[in-house]
Amino acid sequence: MSTSAPTIPAETANHVLFHYGRGGYQAGSFTTYILSAFATADEVNFHRLATAFPDYGAAVAAIQYDRDGVAHLQRIADGKPAAGCGCGVGPWGPDGCESCAGGKQ
Repeated sequence: MSTSAPTIPAETANHVLFHYGRGGYQAGSFTTYILSAFATADEVNFHRLATAFPDYGAAVAAIQYDRDGVAHLQRIADGKPAAGCGCGVGPWGPDGCESCAGGKQ
């Protein structure tokens, strides 16, 4: 089992941003229900959902609990490098660019 933070794809960032009214684009009906479940889950059930859907878990946690989460997800959704990223390659995870260790190249 991997202990690394999941990568958040641009599509996931767009879905989560839309769900929280911060831009992006709407997901399909199944994913919309998953996002609603994340948004209303208690801590135990949030972790259960995140086990099954790690990219959505990371994105929802970012938008709900990280003061820079919206900006971070918007950068991912726009395909832009993480703030402070030196390579601009990605993929983007919750800590920034995974290619250059969270932008600390």
